[in-house]
Amino acid sequence: MNLQDLLYSAAVDANKNATPMTQGLGVAYQGQKNVKNVNDEYLFCNSFLVAPVTTEGAYSRGVVLPEGNWYDFWSYEKVSGNRTINAAAPATTIPLYLKSGAAVAMELPASMQPTVSMNNQTKYKSLLITPPDNLTNTTVYDSAEHGITYTSRYVSEWN
Repeated sequence: MNLQDLLYSAAVDANKNATPMTQGLGVAYQGQKNVKNVNDEYLFCNSFLVAPVTTEGAYSRGVVLPEGNWYDFWSYEKVSGNRTINAAAPATTIPLYLKSGAAVAMELPASMQPTVSMNNQTKYKSLLITPPDNLTNTTVYDSAEHGITYTSRYVSEWN
């Protein structure tokens, strides 16, 4: 998996809108009491909640999720927020969650699996979109002047 396109989009957004690429949860979710004192998790590129394992020998950790729905990046499991969960943290991965409505530009190998090595493989530009809780706009930039805005809507019922 290559996140260069995501990083580029976040850097352009940071330049245009003064939005930090990395934010502590207390900054990203001001007013949400459950994340106010969390100091070991952060929001990355306004899409990923990163919860590093900081205890030596630990294979799980508590992860505080802000309000809304979140998606475990490794298992694609939907997890309701506004609570603390116990997340598995084997030696090869860290707890990583995508927020609802995220649109993440990345390069993936032909298998489209983010954990597969990309060495000597053809890479494919991909856009990973998680189902939104409500109306969400995300702009993905391919150059400083050109961005594509993706609008996601929550649909509770199909007519």
